[in-house]
Amino acid sequence: MADQHQHGSDPLVGRMFHDYVIEERLAQGGMGAVYVCRHRELPNVRKVLKVIAPELIEEPDPSSSSSARANAERTRTFVADRFEREAAAVSQLHHRYIVPIDGIGTVDGRRCILMPFLDGKSLEQLLQERGGCLTPHETLHVVVQIARALDYAHRRGIVHRDLKPGNIFVTPTDDDPLEIRVIDFGIARQMHAGASTMWRGPLGTLLFMAVEQFERPSEATPLSDVYSLAVVVYLMMTGRYPWGEHHSAFELYRRQRDDAPDPAPTLPPGWEDFVRSALSPDPQQRPRSMQEFVYPLAVALAGGLEILRRVAPRWASSSPLDETLRGTAGTGAWRAAVSVSGAFVAASGSWPAASSGTWPVGSWPGAASGAWPAAMASGPSSATPSATCSTPSTDASTRSPVAWKLVLLATVAAVLAGLVVFVIVRALEGR
Repeated sequence: MADQHQHGSDPLVGRMFHDYVIEERLAQGGMGAVYVCRHRELPNVRKVLKVIAPELIEEPDPSSSSSARANAERTRTFVADRFEREAAAVSQLHHRYIVPIDGIGTVDGRRCILMPFLDGKSLEQLLQERGGCLTPHETLHVVVQIARALDYAHRRGIVHRDLKPGNIFVTPTDDDPLEIRVIDFGIARQMHAGASTMWRGPLGTLLFMAVEQFERPSEATPLSDVYSLAVVVYLMMTGRYPWGEHHSAFELYRRQRDDAPDPAPTLPPGWEDFVRSALSPDPQQRPRSMQEFVYPLAVALAGGLEILRRVAPRWASSSPLDETLRGTAGTGAWRAAVSVSGAFVAASGSWPAASSGTWPVGSWPGAASGAWPAAMASGPSSATPSATCSTPSTDASTRSPVAWKLVLLATVAAVLAGLVVFVIVRALEGR
């Protein structure tokens, strides 16, 4: 009831934005509010309007202290810059799995973005409904779509930097109940453009941020998105985060840098090693592209290549032994061998630690004495994952056909080697 009253007293409800009437507020966050609006002449046409919170764009109070004014001005500059960058970034992206921008403008003196209205729910909500986890095949299907969207953005020089289940929207269709759209490129960075904001704090959501986003937020690369997607995979399959969730920002950074992720027995055979390589604190130890991350997952899962062929046909044409993947053997992206059982295993070794235990000079947190702007205070995902995911079966039905072929080849090689030894021994005895 209080929420209805709050919506009814919202000054933007009932206002016009272009040809759309703002009907109700869907959500309120630190960055601003999200509204649903309807075309005044076509009532079946709905849109979503993202509006910046007024307190984030107001002039600093001249009566406040100089430090408070400086912090407020920095927040104001950051928010305005983030808004303009979201509009500029997404306006360049026209892809099946990315939500586009339909318009940009001002309502009641506040900057806003008009976007399509999506029927469905966020991946975060879906995970809550499903007890925290999806099946391996569902996870791969969702991940390949996300990977395609991010690969498309990366090839156009744009890094998302805030990938998480809350920014992945599930929009069921007649053909695909788990079709997705990637949303909120609000802190996206154009790789070939200089940083245009003075904000020096971490950019992103803590539990999904790559180590380098703590250290050098303006230098995030596509490998930072690979890291975030690996966290999403881990979460979808285990119902928990790789390093837990109850940490301060500094403690989480330290654990990500120095400690290996928690064991994940519920990941399908062969997946854990590849997910761990994508979670390396050293970006150069991660898969070098979205394709190099999802292809091994598809190969290691029975039926996984069929999913890859349906969602990303071009990516499914690679071979596990081709030069592209073999060339990454030294970087950890394809450090796999075939064990006697046919499962993929990675070369053993301790988790690499950072060369320095101190924060880089001039980086957060030393550069920021106050709290983060409200726009970035989203903290951990609001979902509370349930650790009820079951351990996948390791019987023959779950093993990759490619793995079985390699086991067969190894067996044949062993038999031939035995025959050679036998012939040599007999020859020596004949002497």
